[in-house]
Amino acid sequence: LEAPDTSSFAGGCLERVESWSSLIAYVLDTLNDVSSATRISLMLSETERRSLRLHAGHGVHESLIGTVRCPLGTGIAGRAAALGRITAGRGSTGGPRGYAGSAYVVLPLGQEDECEGVVNITGLPGDTLPSSEILKTWAELGKHAGNAIKGARSLRRAQSASTTDTLTGLPNRLAFEGALKREMERARRAGSSLAIGVCDVDLFKGFNDRYG
Repeated sequence: LEAPDTSSFAGGCLERVESWSSLIAYVLDTLNDVSSATRISLMLSETERRSLRLHAGHGVHESLIGTVRCPLGTGIAGRAAALGRITAGRGSTGGPRGYAGSAYVVLPLGQEDECEGVVNITGLPGDTLPSSEILKTWAELGKHAGNAIKGARSLRRAQSASTTDTLTGLPNRLAFEGALKREMERARRAGSSLAIGVCDVDLFKGFNDRYG
């Protein structure tokens, strides 16, 4: 098990704040590398921080991604997220989820009320728990990852607000221009043609005057 450079990890997270998928992959891959675990999963808080949802993982069956949920404050993962403290211990082996070993680490992404989720680490080498020094370093990684995920979420909300009409919830002109630019670039790379369809809605003025 490794004790990685926390500053380098923090910088890597910040570099990926503008790319949600890249950030999540970086956090998972880094923790997977430093722990050498055979099973690692990332759960993010949702619904006003009342629950956690399995968002991504390595060594986790694809059918579980996006479907497994855990109320905040319940279970090992839910309690670790609610308290914002790293949790390590031993659980039962085998069972319906097929755990190969009993040692586990649940790493909160952030602290207490600012916790963005958790990373669950099982299948540790030799079924051995990390030393207190390594756990302390991993906890620092979790804080950096939580800060980056919080920033990425804020950025996504701002981007969504700027490209969505507040009255109808539909994409606005800015969203259209962004989509058009992406599709033009895609067509240019592929060397293919691009068509734009324009629809006119009859008598829409009356609808717009009535409903705003």
